Amino acid sequence: MRFQLFALSSLACLASSNPISAPLKYGQLDPTSREYLSSAAVRAGALKKIQNLDVCYNLTNIEMNYGSLPPPAQGLKLYHIAIGRGTQNYTCEKAISPTDAPTPMGAVAELYNATCSTGYLGSETTNRLTNDISQQPRTSNIGQNLLLSGNHYFADSSTATFNLHTEAVNYGISFSRKTASIPAPANALSTEKGKSPAVPWLKLNVDLPPRAPMQLNEEDSASKVTEIYRLNTAGGAQATCEGYMGKTFTRDYAAEYWFWHNPN
Repeated sequence: MRFQLFALSSLACLASSNPISAPLKYGQLDPTSREYLSSAAVRAGALKKIQNLDVCYNLTNIEMNYGSLPPPAQGLKLYHIAIGRGTQNYTCEKAISPTDAPTPMGAVAELYNATCSTGYLGSETTNRLTNDISQQPRTSNIGQNLLLSGNHYFADSSTATFNLHTEAVNYGISFSRKTASIPAPANALSTEKGKSPAVPWLKLNVDLPPRAPMQLNEEDSASKVTEIYRLNTAGGAQATCEGYMGKTFTRDYAAEYWFWHNPN
């Protein structure tokens, strides 16, 4: 990992604390998602072909459904799309009543590259796949079928970090903060057997340069990402501390993250 978070750097490993290790159950996926996973546009073994597809570079025809969130700033261009699968984290250690809302403690997730495949098969297919993945156990290995973009975690209580620098790729590292939020649609999927409704959709602005003590080297800031959207969320929410008094706990979730940058 080629950046510094000082004492916070150990948080990076949290995104892999619940590894995804067993094959996806294809029979539980809808036909469109099975096509998505088996297509050359998303198969890891076709990395060179993926990188040469026009849809990987010309993203102007991809439509992002961001609901009533503020639109991307003028002049920005779509840079990267990732499907996140992980947990939203909460604590009720200081709750007084079971009806109190839990305190959010950030999130950890693995991020899978859906950029080329969204251009290849369309954003609706990406939406279906995100929903399908949200209903799979986190022990399902979507990593066998999708390219890993990196990890999402929190550097502190308000800094959502997207580390898209792996041994294979470097799409940059972004430290971001929430600037707008809307409820997930009424038909958004739940997780935890229906007990965890969908977390809100978000718009996040990237700190450029990062706020101290975070630092980035030149190669990790070259992407010039300035805005990130969390969309098509499934699960991850917890309304009260009922059953969790004095405890810290997690809720499974999936979401799409859309990265916008200033290429100039």
